[in-house]
Amino acid sequence: MKKIVRIITRLCVGGPSIHTTLLSGHFNKEGWESKLYVGSLADKEADMSYLAKEYNVDTIYIEGLGREISIIDDIKAIYNIYKFLKKEKPDIVHTHLFGADFFGVFAAKYVGIKNIVSTEHNLNKSEGILKNFAKFISIRFPKRIIAISTAVKNYINK
Repeated sequence: MKKIVRIITRLCVGGPSIHTTLLSGHFNKEGWESKLYVGSLADKEADMSYLAKEYNVDTIYIEGLGREISIIDDIKAIYNIYKFLKKEKPDIVHTHLFGADFFGVFAAKYVGIKNIVSTEHNLNKSEGILKNFAKFISIRFPKRIIAISTAVKNYINK
């Protein structure tokens, strides 16, 4: 059985959470073993983890992964993603949103996973210089990048 791990920074209310959860549920129905690694919500964000339960998606919480940049949490996140990927040995790693893209891509590369996909959901123009630089570097590593719209595709192809 083929195995795919999706990593999303957090399952807050919004399109990326719906997209990622439904995609994981679909792959499970098609005979894949599909797991979803998720980070923690930011303050005042509404939770969509109920959707993963509804679609029978195995969800694993990644300590340290979340919206805010924090050296200690970021180190925890990359270590925990690495540890889980090394244990799972998935055929494909598919990342969604900044933290998952940045830490997930590097952890997957370090584990030796060859098939890395990243879905770009938005432009992130206002994220700040540090996040934009990190994003610029991290989108150079996946084998495939899926842009959610033409505007996003044009932005990342600059």
